[in-house]
Amino acid sequence: MKHLLLLAVLIYVTGGKAYCGQASDSRELTQLVDDINAAVVKADMTFLERVLHKDYVHYGQHGLIENRSQYLKNRKTGHVDYESLVANDVKVRVYGDTAIVTYLSTAKGKDPLGAIDDQRLFTRVFVRRDGRWQQVHSQATPIRLAAARPGQSGGR
Repeated sequence: MKHLLLLAVLIYVTGGKAYCGQASDSRELTQLVDDINAAVVKADMTFLERVLHKDYVHYGQHGLIENRSQYLKNRKTGHVDYESLVANDVKVRVYGDTAIVTYLSTAKGKDPLGAIDDQRLFTRVFVRRDGRWQQVHSQATPIRLAAARPGQSGGR
């Protein structure tokens, strides 16, 4: 009986630590998304260089694909320039040292195709290296509200 009680306590404690670790990762990654958005708006190259993995790739809402160096250059030169980036309804899924973060992004600014004033679904993929999260992939998908609501006038 003592062994059974000890086993139950051990499972409880271990499970609690795993849950706390996942909750901590979720908070950390949610904050990191906010910090990345702020760095993009400010064109904070030091922060972005630190958080973007060397293999980073960004798929923009207009189909523009940028590797890490192109992404950094386009923000540094103002070729892609944001006035604001806001993340809402953030969802974090952690799989060991990999995490997928999805959210609704509201953006204002400009890119080579013109003005940006829209909402999009955003996906960011992170890996944990040397105890810190680095972003390896991001994709912005434009939201087409009329097309997303079949059955309403003006839809498909």
